[in-house]
Amino acid sequence: MRSQHWQLVDTGNPAVLGLRYQDEDDVALTFHNLSSQPQAVMGDATEHLERVHPVFGDLEAKVEAGREFELARYGHLWLAARTS
Repeated sequence: MRSQHWQLVDTGNPAVLGLRYQDEDDVALTFHNLSSQPQAVMGDATEHLERVHPVFGDLEAKVEAGREFELARYGHLWLAARTS
């Protein structure tokens, strides 16, 4: 992976770290809840994406493109998606 493709994602929550990797139309997103409490991630973090699906981590999280979702305490989630 080329580092110039990684960027920080604004999760709308200071307790959640979000990173995005994009290569052509494929996107990988990672979210890491650094808090001892469940935390919400704003929908803007997945806006303009298609076929968003969890591939690793908190697979119970309900994620839809452009919608807010919640991460468990100290939870993490990796998503695969395509740009729209």
